[in-house]
Amino acid sequence: MIGNGLRPGVWSEFKQRFGVGHICELYAASDGNIGFSNILNFDNTVGFSLIPWALVEYAHDTGAPLRNSQGFMQKGDCYFNTGDLLRDIGFGHVQFVDRLGDTYRWKGENVSTTEVENVLLGHPQVAEVVAYGVEIHNTNGRAGM
Repeated sequence: MIGNGLRPGVWSEFKQRFGVGHICELYAASDGNIGFSNILNFDNTVGFSLIPWALVEYAHDTGAPLRNSQGFMQKGDCYFNTGDLLRDIGFGHVQFVDRLGDTYRWKGENVSTTEVENVLLGHPQVAEVVAYGVEIHNTNGRAGM
């Protein structure tokens, strides 16, 4: 079974329900900057990458990468902000946790909360709107709320 974005809370239940022994999960950006693949069948991970990588923590208020006392992420270093929250679980493997920012995924599609808000604001009886994605038990992605 090959997939993309199976949340950790769904993983084992999915395998049991459908009798799946091996899930080859993957994670990659459409612009091709990095990719991870779980070909070794580690549950709850998107796998590892042959390309060198580092997870970078950043200041949520400014969006700037945090630098440590050893100078990691020095001024002038390049990085790519995927807008996703990933967790390094060791052995070079990464776990996808969630999508950050003003988008969410529903049925494999990225949904812009701003776009949803603007459509709803087009209705004459709607004055204010806030849209966000809500996790629903036993489903991948989030539903718009």
